[in-house]
Amino acid sequence: MMKCPVDKSLVSGILPLMEPTKSATTPTNEAVQSVGGLLGNNTPHNFATLAEQFLRATKVLHQHDKEFGFPARPTYFLAFQALELYLKAFLAGKGMPGKDLQRRIGHSIRKALEEAKLQGLPLPNIDDRWLQALLDLSDAYQSRTLQYRSNHRGMAVLPGDLIEFVNIVCRKCGYTPPSV
Repeated sequence: MMKCPVDKSLVSGILPLMEPTKSATTPTNEAVQSVGGLLGNNTPHNFATLAEQFLRATKVLHQHDKEFGFPARPTYFLAFQALELYLKAFLAGKGMPGKDLQRRIGHSIRKALEEAKLQGLPLPNIDDRWLQALLDLSDAYQSRTLQYRSNHRGMAVLPGDLIEFVNIVCRKCGYTPPSV
């Protein structure tokens, strides 16, 4: 069985869900551990914690985008996942129930941004054309086109700009963006 090499410098500061056991290639009973609910409830803290993990992963991957070809779809996917979770942390902090987050917002960045603005999220002035490109690309995230198909057409924001936007939203929601 082939082992996947991991550059440990890329994941410093990221806690593993489980430590390696006796053999990296042969699973044992000790290698399977219950970790409980990864997102036990819809608290702002839980959403923000997951958002931080996705944003950190985005930044690590973005450092290696050129190795995968530009643009790297996983970078966009992870950045939008982080953005979705920061917006949900903000909305949950404003009292939006988990069922509303799930049913009304779902995975829609458009709906989440719109609702967050209505709830008072102070976003900076953003060029309309850039915002439209972000929202169009977020539709590809919502529909899972970024994961499975390559038929997204239209304008797209650069990955670095998207990451900076997520950093801004993170700060405006009251959190500190992770560094890599």
